[in-house]
Amino acid sequence: MERRLGVRGRTLAERAGKARRKLSARLVQHAEYLTQTDSLIANPKLAPQVDERRVERAFEDLTDFLEGYDRADRRKGAVIGWLGSQAFNLLIVSGLMITFMVWRGLL
Repeated sequence: MERRLGVRGRTLAERAGKARRKLSARLVQHAEYLTQTDSLIANPKLAPQVDERRVERAFEDLTDFLEGYDRADRRKGAVIGWLGSQAFNLLIVSGLMITFMVWRGLL
C-alpha cells in the first residue's frame, strides 16, 4: 500500500485508514477484516474462528487492486479532467461575452 497508494503506517489498519478514500467500500471492508483476523490468529484459542477462504479472498482482492493501481495514470486523469473543466468554463464565459456584446450592439 505504501508503494502503490503512497500511504504510510506501521500496520495494515493505519494504512487502510489513510487510504480509505482511494479504496472502494468493499476493499475497505476487506482491509478491516484482515486487521481483525490478525489479532485473532495471534491467539491459539481464537484462531479456529477465522474463515480462511474469506481471508484469502480479501487478500487476493486487495493485492489485485494494488497491482492494477497506477498513480501516474490517476494523476494524468486528474489533470486532463481539470483542463477539460477549464476549457468548458472558457467556452461558457466567451459565449456569455459574445451574447452580451450582441445585446448591447457592440457586434
